[in-house]
Amino acid sequence: MSQRSEPLSIETLLQKQREEKEAASKVNLFCWQVHSLPLQPKFLSKEERAKLAIAKRAQEIKEERERTDRTRQEREVLERQAHELSEHDRHSRYTSQPTSRRMSTTVFSYAALSSTI
Repeated sequence: MSQRSEPLSIETLLQKQREEKEAASKVNLFCWQVHSLPLQPKFLSKEERAKLAIAKRAQEIKEERERTDRTRQEREVLERQAHELSEHDRHSRYTSQPTSRRMSTTVFSYAALSSTI
């Protein structure tokens, strides 16, 4: 009971080709139409070129803003991390150290001074 699939009609195929051509012509600056073997460009009017240029520039501006925002956020994260590290260093630098460690460094520095004299 398998059913055979019927081939597409010529009208359907032609309609599909027309739709694809229309979709492609909306995207490209030069829309190529196939009338004969050599491809011939269809040049856009001044208004159409201006619209495409404005749309392209708007897209470039949007991408540039996204890049700027992304780098700004990354910089803020790095600055926040650097601030936290500097606060940690500042805090650890001024906290009291164990007495034995302070004395051992003091003895070492006196020993180094006496050996050089």
